[in-house]
Amino acid sequence: MTGTQPTRLVENLRFLTSRYRSISEFCAVVGINRQQFNKYLSQTVRPSDRIRRKICDHFEIEPAMLDWPTTEFRAFFGAGAQTEALAVSRAFSELRAVFDANDERIGDYEGYYRRYYMSFSQRGFVLRSLLKIEVDAGIGFFRCIERLHPAATRRRRATLFKYRGIASFLRERIFLTGWEHLSRNEITHTVLYPTYANGHSYMFGIISGCSAAAMREPLSSRIVLERIDAPPDLRREAAQLGAYPTDHEAIPSDVSQFLLAPAEANGVMRGSY
Repeated sequence: MTGTQPTRLVENLRFLTSRYRSISEFCAVVGINRQQFNKYLSQTVRPSDRIRRKICDHFEIEPAMLDWPTTEFRAFFGAGAQTEALAVSRAFSELRAVFDANDERIGDYEGYYRRYYMSFSQRGFVLRSLLKIEVDAGIGFFRCIERLHPAATRRRRATLFKYRGIASFLRERIFLTGWEHLSRNEITHTVLYPTYANGHSYMFGIISGCSAAAMREPLSSRIVLERIDAPPDLRREAAQLGAYPTDHEAIPSDVSQFLLAPAEANGVMRGSY
């Protein structure tokens, strides 16, 4: 292919090799075959997705960046120019590692759930919210909506919180990590025991976050997810969002018992702390 105009990929690969004393050193450090790499540079062979990933993992960038315009690609590696983009690339690389380790069984838990835990802002009340787990291209996501004030007061105005995040099934535990995307001031983390009973009626675990009160205390609570088997009446479920006393009819008695169980029962402190 002599005389062929080098592609963006080739120009960018050549730039990366220029950061080393030789192509041989580059290939040795990255861990790829020298002869095969020369074929990439001569455009007789295109690198496979696996090789592109290997190169990009070494430089902590995303594979798509290899096809950037050469000037932008070089600017990215310029002094001070890559700091923000590199940080973003590293963040995506860390997330990708989670996605790669994720168990496909997260798909068994798609659907709607009622979520119960001890309110961080209104002590002694159980916060009932609505959560949905969904899977897209093998990656689990969740969305959740909650209303802060005690539902029993029937106030006209309510403070709504909406959470979005990643749902992962790793080593027999389900992890929900997300953030409140309206106020953008909180990240929550939940760890759940999966259930293998038919219907996955309840899942139990721990949630951590911070209070919406002025002090913004870091807190945690036991948490229960109750699966909604039939397609939910979303209007009815939304009407029941809120914080309730532990003995309220909107909170199943077995849920209250778990949330309020003494620490000796399973090593977790009672309620929230």
